[in-house]
Amino acid sequence: DVYKRQVVVFAVFVDCLCSAVLRPNYPAMIGMFGNHPDQFPKETMKGIKHNLAMYLLPGCTAVGTFIAGTILAPLSDKVGRKPCMNLCLFVGAVCSILKYLARKDFMLFSGACFLNGLFGASSTVAIAYIGDVFAGDKSAKDAQMGMVMAMAMLGDAGGGIIAILFKGGLFDPLFITA
Repeated sequence: DVYKRQVVVFAVFVDCLCSAVLRPNYPAMIGMFGNHPDQFPKETMKGIKHNLAMYLLPGCTAVGTFIAGTILAPLSDKVGRKPCMNLCLFVGAVCSILKYLARKDFMLFSGACFLNGLFGASSTVAIAYIGDVFAGDKSAKDAQMGMVMAMAMLGDAGGGIIAILFKGGLFDPLFITA
């Protein structure tokens, strides 16, 4: 039982890490700092200015995550926590690949961010799971929910830190290309 809780917490961490790893690179991707090899071509920006684009990319993910939280947590009551958590993680991995494939088109990349958000409810499902496991022990439930939220925040920040650490090194381009 302890192992399952640790796996759930780690899954939340990984899911949040994956969704955040490109966020510090959004300014370079939209062309705020001049020419960058991984910048979206101007014609795919459809006249969207830098400031709006900086809100749209994380906003697409956030709107998708909001929708996911309202749908997947109640769905996990019916079909189970594990299938919903696995769905979030599997589709999150697929969306990471989709983002890579959409890296040359702003609108497609924004759509991939939204789709990634639509399955970004691992923390919501994890909190529902913790509520089930610790139904009778409020202090243990609060501690475990705090751990889930801490891992979500650490994963969110960790994704950005990883992106910044790799900048200028082996992975200077944002995307590894052949």
